[in-house]
Amino acid sequence: MMQSVKFGVFIDTLKSKFIYIILLAIIFSLGLVIEKTFFTDYVIQSTRFHTEKTIKIEYNQPLMFNNSLDYGTFLKSYSEIDLFLKQSENRFDYKKNNSDWDKLTEIQKVEWLQKHIHVVDIHSGVIQFIFTLSADDAKDYEYIKLYGTKYLDEYISFAESRINQITPQSQFKEVSTYTLEPKLLANDKNIIIIKYGIIGAVLGTIIGVVIVFLISIRNEKNG
Repeated sequence: MMQSVKFGVFIDTLKSKFIYIILLAIIFSLGLVIEKTFFTDYVIQSTRFHTEKTIKIEYNQPLMFNNSLDYGTFLKSYSEIDLFLKQSENRFDYKKNNSDWDKLTEIQKVEWLQKHIHVVDIHSGVIQFIFTLSADDAKDYEYIKLYGTKYLDEYISFAESRINQITPQSQFKEVSTYTLEPKLLANDKNIIIIKYGIIGAVLGTIIGVVIVFLISIRNEKNG
């Protein structure tokens, strides 16, 4: 009997406060959308980015390439990658390549570069330099389109200067270049707005119903 009375009081209170529940749902929905849109960093997802350049080293000394160093091992070593990182950090915004960049330790940053920069020694003084970001990398679409190839050029210039300190050579000559531009996937921003709008509305509704339930208990006791 007590449970049926409580349910009746709850329903009556729910009807009288229904407009407030709707308002609360709207407020929570708008609040969560605004917070996620304007105060939360998120990256619009895009497809793979890939840029590469094939370089021919012209040596000052004939047949120098027969005894040339292992370019990949040398340039991809921790010490060389760390040196490039220190030289390039003030020229490029690494947070645009990886939104979690500031959370990485120094060694994790070096290892991230080792995974995304590739040096392919084709032999006879021919090297292929590659910079790639997968579809799963949290990258800034607009920034990568503007600076992705420039970043690879920066690394190639670094590689040339480092190799020039070790083995005599005249210059790097570009043989070929190729870039696969990223493409935007589904409009993630609209999806985020809809997603968090619904979550906020549901959360506001639940909180509103809980408040109404507490009010109905108080009304029953006072009644």
